[in-house]
Amino acid sequence: MKPFDALRNRARLGAPTREDTFHTLAKPAQLPQRRVRTGRTEQFNVRVSAAFKQRVEALAANNKETIGRTLEIMLADHESGAASPQHGVPAGEARAGRTKALRLWATDEVFGAIGKVAAERKLSVSGLIEDLLAREIARLDPHGGKYGVNVGS
Repeated sequence: MKPFDALRNRARLGAPTREDTFHTLAKPAQLPQRRVRTGRTEQFNVRVSAAFKQRVEALAANNKETIGRTLEIMLADHESGAASPQHGVPAGEARAGRTKALRLWATDEVFGAIGKVAAERKLSVSGLIEDLLAREIARLDPHGGKYGVNVGS
């Protein structure tokens, strides 16, 4: 019990000894990890179940994204119809004959730009990809048949 006696005595004496404090100021302070600045400034609080919260946090951690960015991606997927195949093909896409799901991966820059380019051309993202592919097929195979598709000019 000798170590506890030293603590009791120090508590009674008040100030620590020189040996207890020698070179402690030379040690760097433990700074908390700096948060990543994302440019998001709005607060968004919602009540969810503990299980849902854990799933969203795990998804964000697995993708090395913030929870805010993960929610933005989830919303973009939902709005594009990609996140809800059980609800069927969006009506506009079905009218255009685009009924097959296509999943692709993109950089942040492409992901941010593709919707803007499609909107500028008054197309859906699916329509934009279809149009760009048709142009490329027409360029590579002007007489048709090479890719199993005959694209008119």
